[in-house]
Amino acid sequence: MRRPLVLTNWKASMTTAEGLAYVQALLPLVQELCAEGDVLVFPPFTSLAAIAAALQGTGIQMGAQDLASSDEPYQTGQMTSRLLIEAGCRWVLVGHWEVRRALGDDEAKMKHKLQVALAAGLQVVTVIGQAASDPSPLEDALRRQLEQVLAGCSAANLAHMAIMYEPQGLLGRATPASTEHVASAVHTMRDWLGDRYGAATAEGMRIVYGGSLGLAHAPELLADAGLDGLGATRAARDPAAFAAMLRMAIKAHHHPIS
Repeated sequence: MRRPLVLTNWKASMTTAEGLAYVQALLPLVQELCAEGDVLVFPPFTSLAAIAAALQGTGIQMGAQDLASSDEPYQTGQMTSRLLIEAGCRWVLVGHWEVRRALGDDEAKMKHKLQVALAAGLQVVTVIGQAASDPSPLEDALRRQLEQVLAGCSAANLAHMAIMYEPQGLLGRATPASTEHVASAVHTMRDWLGDRYGAATAEGMRIVYGGSLGLAHAPELLADAGLDGLGATRAARDPAAFAAMLRMAIKAHHHPIS
């Protein structure tokens, strides 16, 4: 059975001191729950080493918000997988829409980043979702993106990944996608994974939802959309709210949809 997973991407919203204060507030709320679900935080690059030190031995895991598409050392302004691992990262986000927009990353660049991360031993949260400019039916858009991003990945590679479903058009809005929409997306992705890698790999892949998520929307999405957890930024800035998301994900895990 898949293990619940919740994550929070801090983007550029916290200094190192603020991040350390957040972690200290979060720890007593989730430490015992880490036996039942995975908790991931993605601080800015400037805070990685300090946050990693604060999280050591706690059960909370840390990742980076992006990485360079190669391990070539002569790259100004880039963070290679080697540097991220040295800073204490176990995970990395690949394909966040804001990174795609700022750096011009397309699916081919995402594929390179994914392969670099996996080769280095990092676990990956891969962001999959329909672009706002893509007029295709949802199923076609997701299948095409999975085909391009996961090209060259084996079933063994996928065991070190999770997928975050995040439609670009919902970024920054007040409400998330409907439960019906998310359920359809999850079904499409699992169906594609099953066709390509087999039923066991498809059933083992953890899929979480991110995108304009509020705490009030979490129970229905977790109960009815076939998700394994949630990813949040604004809604998770309150450590108590983030801890509540983990409790909801664990509860839904114990009472899955039929």
